[in-house]
Amino acid sequence: MDNGNAIEILAALAGVQGADAQKNAAFDVAFYYLERRISLRINMTPMDVIIYHNPRCGTSRNTLGLIRNAGIEPHIVEYLKTPPTRLLLLQLVARAGVPLRALLRDKEPVFRELGLNGNNLAEDALLDAFEAHPILLNRPIVVTPKGVRLCRPSELVIDLLPPRSKAKL
Repeated sequence: MDNGNAIEILAALAGVQGADAQKNAAFDVAFYYLERRISLRINMTPMDVIIYHNPRCGTSRNTLGLIRNAGIEPHIVEYLKTPPTRLLLLQLVARAGVPLRALLRDKEPVFRELGLNGNNLAEDALLDAFEAHPILLNRPIVVTPKGVRLCRPSELVIDLLPPRSKAKL
């Protein structure tokens, strides 16, 4: 992570609004980034990885396994317990280069109940749905210095890992 990303994270943290759980989650992410940045300088740790994870999801577990198999212990955000804020979701999709709709999990019953299958829904409506029902967030989302990606299928994470780690896979 370069200094620009650290500044973006701290700026985002400064604007966090919502419930205490959301504020705490944002603080945890910012603290993690700062802690890892210092660790990189001191220990020359190979890579910083965050995974937005659901332990009940096989694809998410497989992706986590691929990251660990590469010798990297990621920061795990169980997003059902600490959902990402609206601002963080917007930042993730911007960095991934995908529309917000790409993060929408259409296999959940609440997807149909809320009528989210219309392509004409405004971004605010999608953000409201993610905020009220974090289960709608497709997973896993992986963040590394090489980029952000929804890793479905799990093997998509390989392109986000350092070259020497690919050999271990």
